[in-house]
Amino acid sequence: MRLARAWIELAAIVVLGVTLAVAVGARAGATQREVFTIQRPTIVAFFGPLTDEDRDDPDTSDLLDDFRDCASKVRGPLKKAGVDFHESYAESFVIRVDGKSVYFHVPKDDEAGYYFIAPGKKPHIEHGVMTDEDILSVAHKYFGIKVPDESNDTARDLPAPTRRPSSNSVVAVR
Repeated sequence: MRLARAWIELAAIVVLGVTLAVAVGARAGATQREVFTIQRPTIVAFFGPLTDEDRDDPDTSDLLDDFRDCASKVRGPLKKAGVDFHESYAESFVIRVDGKSVYFHVPKDDEAGYYFIAPGKKPHIEHGVMTDEDILSVAHKYFGIKVPDESNDTARDLPAPTRRPSSNSVVAVR
């Protein structure tokens, strides 16, 4: 009787262990997020994941095309200005800056946006698809840098920020 009970307990432990291992493995895959380590001024352009229904919608498709087109137009000028530019098409991502990790979840009612961040600064988030000119203008204001113009490789003639934000302030640009 004792031997039978020991085998039953052993079988239960094995089944429980396998079930737990599968659950942990599935959970680990489900929570994997893109991680952006911030070492200099950075913009993460985000566009939430699309459903099959979204992909078939011409308005959403046009919005995604605009998002990608503007991203390709600003990548060069931002790189020349010393600003990293990334795109994320996930529900969430992780920002690692100044020894801390921040989890950012794309709002359900917001299809796209831009996460501006630099070491020592609070993040600034813009919602909605922006034009390339708007992205460069906000980068200029938030980071306090001149952004080169792709057409002639010189600094754009943008108005200087009214004040340079302290490392503890968020610039609200609207």
